[in-house]
Amino acid sequence: MYCQAGCQTAGVMAALDLGMVDLYDDQRGADYCYDDGRKVHRTPDKQFPQSGNKNGRPTLYRLSEVVAAVRDGRPVYLVEGEKDADAVRLLGATATTAPMGSANFRKVDAGPLTGAHVVVVPDRDPAGESWLADVVAELTGKAGSLRLAHVAAGKDAADHIAAGHGLDDLVDSPLPKVPPTTGRRLVLTCADTIDPQPVYWVWHQRMPTGCLALLAGREQVGKSTYAYHLAARITRGQLPGEHYGSPRSVLICATEDSWAHTIVPRLIAAGADRARVFRVEVMSADDIHLGLTLPLDVPAIEGAARQTGAALLLLDPLMSRLAPELDPHKDAEVGTTGTDADSWPARRLRTPACAPERGWRHERRARASRALRV
Repeated sequence: MYCQAGCQTAGVMAALDLGMVDLYDDQRGADYCYDDGRKVHRTPDKQFPQSGNKNGRPTLYRLSEVVAAVRDGRPVYLVEGEKDADAVRLLGATATTAPMGSANFRKVDAGPLTGAHVVVVPDRDPAGESWLADVVAELTGKAGSLRLAHVAAGKDAADHIAAGHGLDDLVDSPLPKVPPTTGRRLVLTCADTIDPQPVYWVWHQRMPTGCLALLAGREQVGKSTYAYHLAARITRGQLPGEHYGSPRSVLICATEDSWAHTIVPRLIAAGADRARVFRVEVMSADDIHLGLTLPLDVPAIEGAARQTGAALLLLDPLMSRLAPELDPHKDAEVGTTGTDADSWPARRLRTPACAPERGWRHERRARASRALRV
């Protein structure tokens, strides 16, 4: 039924003292059977429960007819619902759709439309626009040709035909542009496929292995002094945690203080076993001193940690070790250095025998809070 004045079907039926169920030969609605055994039931109030074969990837409606049309080079009309497809089919053309509603076209196996001459007939509503975008994205480069045709009357192909129009009366329109692909995609991982892992602590409940720990504060509050105190306790096996009772080595990369005048005296004052403390430097092939750079030098750090049995890497300060192209104020970029807990180097180093990284930074005076003034 179609009203030339644009009235809604329910309103027309009510004016005739009829209900929506009176539109159907069977007042329970209509059934649409797919070749793979799926059955879609349309109720008078436009619900679409499904039964039969619902396993595997959904197939196109009237698939065998689609395959034959593609083989013979005849056009295939792609519409939004089974009712529309059957209406087009009554005019002698091949028509198809996908089950599960307009929002799920990408779930259907559209492979049979490869090389097909497809005429896309969307519904005239927001859902139809979204469906059209999915169809164009899915079939661009797959179909032999794509043609967009809008109905001349009503909301969908069934209304168009009920209003007395034929397929030649469809209104051609330009196809929407497909946004360029970036290669980005979402990857979903179910939590029950991820095995929980224990947390190992270099310093119990404060500094886990394989992770970045920060000492943040204003100048002259003792960050470096305290860091060397922790390093000393590790070299003596005196820091509560995984290595308590088992002295371990420490790697230090420091750029602001002299080793001979400042760092070694601090280690002596802290009681460190200096035979277990190693200065980290980077040399070029021409023996030129270079600065340690993250993430470039992460693999070398891993090798040094394993060679020395180090349990801690001190970076003093951390920000001077980041590659110049990284913005230290953006967590996403800092995460590429390998200092975040789930980066590949951290995962490879996450054992009790390997080093976490510990860095420290100076807070700007304007941003420092009272909590930092200790």
